[in-house]
Amino acid sequence: MRKNMKKRAALLLAAMMTVSVTACGGGKTPDAPSDADLKKDVQEYITEVVDESAKISNFRVEDSGEGKNDTYEANCIVTYANDTMQYVDEFDLSYEVKDNAWNLEKCKVNSDYAEKSSQAVGADTSNAQTDSSGAAEATTEAAAATATQLSDKLEDYTFLLEGDVYQLPFAYSVLADKGWRIYSSGDYDDTKINGNSYDDITLQKDKKTIDVYIINASGNAKELKDCNIGGISVYGSNKNAPEFSIAKGIKVGDKEDKVREAFGSPTDTSNYDEYNSLRYGEDNSITRIVCDNGTDEYNDAQVEIKNFVATEDDKKTETSDEVPEYLSTYVAPTELGTDPLSYNIEIENQVYTLPAPVSAFTDNGWKIASQEDSVPSGQSLSYAIKLQKDGKEIEASVTNFADYQTKPENCAISSLYFYADDTKNPEVKLPGGITIKSTSDDLKKWAGDKFDYSKSGDSEYYDYYDDDNEGYIDINCKKTVSSMSVKKETWPSK
Repeated sequence: MRKNMKKRAALLLAAMMTVSVTACGGGKTPDAPSDADLKKDVQEYITEVVDESAKISNFRVEDSGEGKNDTYEANCIVTYANDTMQYVDEFDLSYEVKDNAWNLEKCKVNSDYAEKSSQAVGADTSNAQTDSSGAAEATTEAAAATATQLSDKLEDYTFLLEGDVYQLPFAYSVLADKGWRIYSSGDYDDTKINGNSYDDITLQKDKKTIDVYIINASGNAKELKDCNIGGISVYGSNKNAPEFSIAKGIKVGDKEDKVREAFGSPTDTSNYDEYNSLRYGEDNSITRIVCDNGTDEYNDAQVEIKNFVATEDDKKTETSDEVPEYLSTYVAPTELGTDPLSYNIEIENQVYTLPAPVSAFTDNGWKIASQEDSVPSGQSLSYAIKLQKDGKEIEASVTNFADYQTKPENCAISSLYFYADDTKNPEVKLPGGITIKSTSDDLKKWAGDKFDYSKSGDSEYYDYYDDDNEGYIDINCKKTVSSMSVKKETWPSK
C-alpha cells in the first residue's frame, strides 16, 4: 500500500492490537472490521504511541479490503488534536487473522500528509511554539535568512542548499529571491495561511525540487509570500533533488551508523524491514533521518528538519476587539426539525444551528462566565468559553472564521458537549427529539442507517462524520444517553 500513498515518504510505527470481531464460524474469516473498529484502533494507537492527550476529531476510510492469506488492509485519513496542535495524517492499517479475530499487525503513518491547505501549529500565540529545548533562543530572526556556516549542532537547525547555508525559520521571500518557485498544485504566493498554521508545498528551481513547510506563527492570517520557511524535507526517491546537507555534512542516503556517529543516540527510533527512522529533538523542533535498508527497489531515505518557532514579531500579535462582519449573516432556525444531520440543536427552548455566534447565546440571556484570552485566525479552540444561565452551564468550543486574532466572545460556537452526569446541564434536544434521557431503543429508531454503530461492553456508540463540513455527531449510550456532542467547523458563507 506504500506505493499508492502520496508523494511523501511514509514514517512507520508499529502496534499490536486486536479488533473484537466475532468470526463467522469455526476457522472462517471474520467479518471485515467496521469503520468504528478501525477508528478505535487508530485512537488507541495515537494514545499509546503518538500523544496520549490527542483525540480524533475526524476519521475517514479511504480504501479497505481483504488481501491474500487472511489479511485485511485499510487506508484512513485522520484528523486528531491535543490542546495546542492539530494534525491530519494518513494511516495504513494491516490486519491478520488470529484466534478468529482481526489482529492489527502493522500501522504505517504518513505524518506529512496534509488534507487541508493549512493545519494548526499552536493555539496560544503568547507562547507560540517555543519548545522545551530552547530552540527559539537559538534561532535567529526569520528576516536574517542565511547563516554564515553550517553548524555542527542539530539544534541550530541549519542546512546547506545549493551552496547556501540557511537557518530555520527564515522568510519565504529569501528562497523566492534565490529563484525557487511554487511547484505544487493549488498553492500560490497569495494563498491565505491562517494564524498559527502551516502548509507544506513543493518548490522548484532549474528542474530541482524540495518540499518545505510554510509557517505562520502569528495569530493573524497572512499570504504565503509573507510567511516563513519552518522546515524542509528531501527524499532519496526524488530524482530531481538538489545539493542538500545538514549538520556535520549528513546527507540523504547516509547509513545509520554514520548518522549515529555524528549525532549520538536519537530521541526516538522506528525500525522496519524497509528502513529505520531516527528522530532527534522534541515537539515542533526536530530532525528526522530515514535510512533505507535496501530490502526493496524503493528508496525510503529522507532527511527532514523542522523548527516551528515564533519570531519576536509573531509573538507581538494583538488580539482585536472588533466583531467580525460574517457573524451578522447568521440566521437562527425557526424550528428544530427532524433531520439529525442539520446541526440544529435546541437549548433551553431556543433553537440554534452550528456554528452559531456566541452573541446568539448571550442575546438569549446566557452570560459569559469565563473565556480564553484569544483565538488565532482560522483556528478552533476547545472549551474556550463557559456560559451560564439560571444555574445551568455550557462549556463550548469556538472557531474564529475571521482573518485576525480575536476573543472567543467574537467567535462562533462550533462544538458542544453534554454529559448525563453533569448536574448543570441545560435542557438539550436534537432534531427528532433525542435528549439526555433518551433510551437505547429511541436512539436505534432515530439513527437509522445514517450513523455508524459500535458496541463495547454495555456501551453503544452512534457516530456520524461529515468531512465536508468538518463536523460530527457522537452519541454514547448505556441504556440511556450518557453523552452527546455536536460539531461543525465550517461557516455557511465561507
